[in-house]
Amino acid sequence: MTTAAATSPSAAGNTSRNSMIALALLGGSGIASLLWCLDQKRRRRMENRVCTDPELLALLPGIREEYSMTVGGGVIPESVLHRLPASCDAWENLVEQLPALNKSRRLRAAIDAMPLLDLDTVLPNVKMEELWRANVILSQLCNSYCHGPGTRWDLIGGVVDEDTSSILTLPKQVAKPYFQVCQRLGLPVVLTQAVDMWNWRILDPSLPREPKNMDLISSMTGTQTERFFHMVPHCMLHAAAAVLPKLFAADLLVAKRKFAALGDLFRELTDVLERVNRIFRDISKVEPAIFFDVSRPLLGGFWPTPVLLQGISMVEAKAAAAAGEVGNTTFAEVSATSPTTTTSTKSDLNAADAEEGVLAFSKGPSAGQSTMFFVFDIFLGVSHGEDGREFQEDMIGYLPAPHRALVLDYRAKWHETTPVRQFVEQNKNAHPELAQAFDQCVQKLADVRKFHLATVRRQLVKAEVGTGGSSWKVLLEAMLHGTKETALRCPLSAFAPGR
Repeated sequence: MTTAAATSPSAAGNTSRNSMIALALLGGSGIASLLWCLDQKRRRRMENRVCTDPELLALLPGIREEYSMTVGGGVIPESVLHRLPASCDAWENLVEQLPALNKSRRLRAAIDAMPLLDLDTVLPNVKMEELWRANVILSQLCNSYCHGPGTRWDLIGGVVDEDTSSILTLPKQVAKPYFQVCQRLGLPVVLTQAVDMWNWRILDPSLPREPKNMDLISSMTGTQTERFFHMVPHCMLHAAAAVLPKLFAADLLVAKRKFAALGDLFRELTDVLERVNRIFRDISKVEPAIFFDVSRPLLGGFWPTPVLLQGISMVEAKAAAAAGEVGNTTFAEVSATSPTTTTSTKSDLNAADAEEGVLAFSKGPSAGQSTMFFVFDIFLGVSHGEDGREFQEDMIGYLPAPHRALVLDYRAKWHETTPVRQFVEQNKNAHPELAQAFDQCVQKLADVRKFHLATVRRQLVKAEVGTGGSSWKVLLEAMLHGTKETALRCPLSAFAPGR
């Protein structure tokens, strides 16, 4: 048939050769002009896939202000401090040498000898960017002090130590200011994924925000594995900067039946998810062996075995928890039988030695602590089943306070308005193109989760539980299944059933 010949491999090859000949005939300036025209065409196509509804755009400044978002970065600040004031040099000088101190196993002695700095004294009238930086530093010092002994530093040129037990006791020099900083940020007293929003620098501002053009301000290991493990999710989150506040305002489009604008928003989110998936590919720069035995142990939380925070009283810990100031950290009183190490090689620390300490339970950082995935799921109406819902409910308590409020408020909005998926399903016969755009959007989110599952299978081949305390295989498979099941599978949709 003629149509078959037109699409045959030989015909395609002839077309490709003809294109190459045409480019050669154009010459250097002609090629440059053609490439410019193609780029402009691509830009116009992308502009047509962005929601520009005037009523929706008018709401964005207020949304950003209420939930601590920026125009250029979304939930990521447009700039971060690289160093705290000189009054905090005791912290900064230590974290500057952190990789060397960790590898030589001299960190514990250095922290034990460090003076206790009172937050209100060293940072009077503290600014938000100072709290962000302090959280990064103290999180890294905390996890290095507690989990560093269980890390294979010899794999990156460090000292071998036969005793690889963790020390789940944090001295007051770190514990007290760390507790105070987390209180003000509304964060658990543990390293969370929030550090990825505050611990970054751009290598070349003239180039795109991609993992290879980003680096950590402070590092626990000094490895490329650690750098890419944190900069990949940073850039993924940054890619969603423009669409997140639009999704928050999407109930307006449903309430006012703005079908075209809602379709544009689906297509805009589809493009964002496609970019997120491309960025995710850079996780291949993470070396599995280095990640599993060096980086990953340092990302451990303190659950189900708690950490002893010295210098914190049970009274102030309970008050902070009751006020919701420390996220999902829970506290318990110290007893003579409380575990302070993961093995019997370390002596137990009883209440008399605790210096008014408390036991703190917190889970470690997880991809489930990313604000954008909460918003994507709520917008598209993705349901993950009982295990997935319980996990997400838990992880909400590990978000910074304004982003936690964003997720909870966004969820509450749809109790008063027809949910997006239901609205699309109700109108799919009259507006099949809307249903198609919805399904394509769901497919892109499923693609991201499919790649995440494949990546974790490679990186955590020897582990059953993730740093967030979840059984990662069961959980990620359930979340991928829940995402796929969200599709409407319309006849016009490219989202094929059973895929």
